[in-house]
Amino acid sequence: MTENKLGALWSVLDAAMSQAFDDASPSTVAAILTLHFHAPLTGTRLSRILGLSQPATVRLLEKLRDAGLTRRHPKRDGKDIDISLTAAGEARAATLLGRRNAALKALLAPLSAEKAALLSTLLDEILPQEVASRADARFLCRFCDHEICDGAVCPIGCKARDIETAGKEAAK
Repeated sequence: MTENKLGALWSVLDAAMSQAFDDASPSTVAAILTLHFHAPLTGTRLSRILGLSQPATVRLLEKLRDAGLTRRHPKRDGKDIDISLTAAGEARAATLLGRRNAALKALLAPLSAEKAALLSTLLDEILPQEVASRADARFLCRFCDHEICDGAVCPIGCKARDIETAGKEAAK
């Protein structure tokens, strides 16, 4: 029964996010939010975070550039291009984050403070189990508001950090 409820929750979350993000595809939203929090990034790095093929990422970046949301910065070595958001891209990211947060807050509104805290605790137990690397963490958090959940309060980021620390310790 719990599995069915989680499946239904996925549908509820998908509908809420689709409405909050208007006409933007999930990949577009993820790219804008990822660049907002982690720019500048190369197309290859962004591709890994988004879980898209290189050609799909190139098409997405062309679309974002044509919409005036991103700009390209050649690196000194001439091999890679860094991508960041323009002022219009930053404004779009702020709008998307605001709408995302409002939609999710509305979904949580029926819960008492105690039940919301319990849900948060349960998510802290479930979500880190899906992290095997920093790349997994970036992928899972590609829609997150990193101003709300970052550092020591992020169960996904903490798991990635723990894995990295263990790897460094093992290499010594």
